[in-house]
This record gives sequence, structure tokens and C-alpha cells, in this order.
Amino acid sequence: MNVENGDGSKQNFTFSSDGTKEGTNFNKDSNRERQYDARQDFIRMEATFTDRTRYVRSENFTDGSVECNFASLRVYFDQAKFNPNGSHLNIDCNFGQIVLYIPHTVNVINNVTTTLGGISDSTHHMPQSGPTLTLNGDVSFGNLKIYYI
Repeated sequence: MNVENGDGSKQNFTFSSDGTKEGTNFNKDSNRERQYDARQDFIRMEATFTDRTRYVRSENFTDGSVECNFASLRVYFDQAKFNPNGSHLNIDCNFGQIVLYIPHTVNVINNVTTTLGGISDSTHHMPQSGPTLTLNGDVSFGNLKIYYI
């Protein structure tokens, strides 16, 4: 799986051929270790006191987590293929803004709750067929915006 950073640099993740081991990558912005599971195509993105843009490239996106604290985070899924059995993305936004760019062919089920925050979901007609992305989590004193591209 490849994740392209907004500054043009790329983070590449490789895994064992049997898919049973986890791959490890060190984020260039910090020395914190990040774990990604090749069997599920899991992503984890964080933004704290910053402004970030991330591009997800996956052949089988299944699960992920996006956390934004006092920051702005834009995540593009236009180059990701979603698992036909369903995908999940956990949202945790506190005093910030998360903007998701999702292919218009993906059904989105939005289960995100708000506490003095807002969710903006651009007018979207759910396709009859196609993969489903379920959003879970919480937005507190922040915003979640969903755009279909």
C-alpha cells in the first residue's frame, strides 16, 4: 500500500508474502512507529496542530482511523479501491477539520456523532451497487466534510 504525502513525498509499506506479519513504517514527521496490517489494508492518519493532505492508494481498503486535534486534515480516497465486503473508517476530530474526498461510486453510511461540531455531506445520491464505506466516530468542536469526486 502506498500513501502519498501532500508535500509530494511517498510512504511505501511492504509486507510479508503470506500476509501474516505486520509492516512497520516510521513517519518522517515524527519518530512514532506506525503499524499497518497488509491483510486488511489498514491506514492510520493523525494531525495535531498542523495542516495536512494525504492521498490513499490501496487495492483493497478495508479499515482505517483518522484523528485530527486542533488541525486540518484532507484525505483523498480517489485512488483507493474499496473492499467489496465493506470498509470502515473511524473519525476522531477535536477542535479541527477533516475533509474526506470519496469516489462517487462508493456508498457512504455516516454514523459519526457530533458534540458542538458539524458534519457537511455534499449532496450525494447513493449508487445502487458498489462498495460501502461506514464512517464511525465523533466530532467535538470541529467539522467533518465529505465530498464525492
